[in-house]
Amino acid sequence: MSSQDWRSGIPPATVWAALYLDFDNVFSGLYKLDPDVAVHFAEDPGGWLHRLATTATTDGKRRWLVLRCYLNPAGWVYRTDLGEEQPRLYFSKFRLSFADRGHVQRRHGQLGWAGAGVPAVWLP
Repeated sequence: MSSQDWRSGIPPATVWAALYLDFDNVFSGLYKLDPDVAVHFAEDPGGWLHRLATTATTDGKRRWLVLRCYLNPAGWVYRTDLGEEQPRLYFSKFRLSFADRGHVQRRHGQLGWAGAGVPAVWLP
């Protein structure tokens, strides 16, 4: 068996990639710059994942080996739209958007945070 046999059926121009997303930091940073863009990012993970897979590559389309999103459901940002009763926008609101793309699990000890519960959304 040659080393190429395990890749049968995979186009030769494939970029193997892994994505580990720290939702809290990315969303908070985007929210400071443009709240509407941040909410769109959080509500449509499939859209930006597709763009990441198909653009800005030199060798071809990305094929995801690992997709992980670490999201703290108790995390929040202050709302910029003052018309809302709740002054905080909780990250838990967006958990289902990511869960629809995969499944949600709680893992311990991920990325060196031994003993800490790290909510992880595992995307397909």
